[in-house]
Amino acid sequence: MSMARQPDFVRARCYERLMSADCRDCRAGLDHCHGTIVRHWLRRSECTEPGCVSPELLPHAFVIDCDAVGCGCTEESVKLAG
Repeated sequence: MSMARQPDFVRARCYERLMSADCRDCRAGLDHCHGTIVRHWLRRSECTEPGCVSPELLPHAFVIDCDAVGCGCTEESVKLAG
């Protein structure tokens, strides 16, 4: 843990407290996932976190399209449309 203090911007005693590296949602007991949702064009979305059973958007902070990770779904969808 380190001190949260910006001496160049605030007075000496302002913001002096320990910072935590723990996940805020974990500490609060909220339903969430640390993985990233990969949205596919032709298949169900999947999560990068092993064991994640909730590939819905709500419990995830990060969402990407499958072409960002080199998936061929977009090419397959173009072939089906043509």
